[in-house]
Amino acid sequence: PVNLVWALNVSLGQILAEGMDARFERHRRMSKAFKAAITALDLRQVPIGDDRGANTLTAPYFPQGVGNEVLGYIHEAGVIVAGGLHPEIKGKYFRVGHMGAVNPSDIVTTVGAVEWGLSKAGYRFDAGAGLAAAQTVLAE
Repeated sequence: PVNLVWALNVSLGQILAEGMDARFERHRRMSKAFKAAITALDLRQVPIGDDRGANTLTAPYFPQGVGNEVLGYIHEAGVIVAGGLHPEIKGKYFRVGHMGAVNPSDIVTTVGAVEWGLSKAGYRFDAGAGLAAAQTVLAE
């Protein structure tokens, strides 16, 4: 379909305009900020080490006592995240993509929605801890 070919043309133009090195660095920075937020919220992540995690995706485990209901609360806050895919643990974690045209405002908005959703689901944490951690990284 013509619209898909045109969308690919636009996407490739954006990638080339930004430059590959700059794009990879932005993805690394957005990932570092989001993962810092997840760590500040005391959530473990599926990858067993930072050296094994993707720069385009974060996969945090749900905290004790919280499950898939948090995804609906996050959605109510205006952000869409996805449930887990790995068959053995798919009900124990969720996924947040931070790739493509994602910018610092998107990270802050998503972290805020995740915090709000976790709070609505009954998880107790220092409100704003994730936001502060993400903004610290983004300000570097």
